[in-house]
Amino acid sequence: MKYTGEQLRKQLWTLPESEQDYLLSEEVAEKIRKISDTQKLSPEQMGKLASTVGLVLLKLLKPTEFAHELAVELDIPPSKAAAVAGDVEREIFRTTSPASGEVWYQPQHHHPAQHFQQKVLGTPPQLRRG
Repeated sequence: MKYTGEQLRKQLWTLPESEQDYLLSEEVAEKIRKISDTQKLSPEQMGKLASTVGLVLLKLLKPTEFAHELAVELDIPPSKAAAVAGDVEREIFRTTSPASGEVWYQPQHHHPAQHFQQKVLGTPPQLRRG
């Protein structure tokens, strides 16, 4: 689905500030450039990758639909789309949004093992109150 610039801006402003900052960060832009280089995407495909990543971060595209959307938008085989999607998921959509708790990204300052421990094992006894 295509969105107008106005629709995208409105959706951006609905996100918590931390998510807006992440979406617009140089960190995300650099990771997209790196993934594009690794996957040998053309400059045009890199732009489409960035747009599609943005749709997920804006919560306009479900992460489960991401690989399929990449195959269509970048005009690449499903196997390559899956590889690109896997890189993006590892590098950009790693864990949870600090504001909503929904799975979609992990800022650099969070450690995956800590997230796993908190999400799966619960808060460590020494940090529990009461």
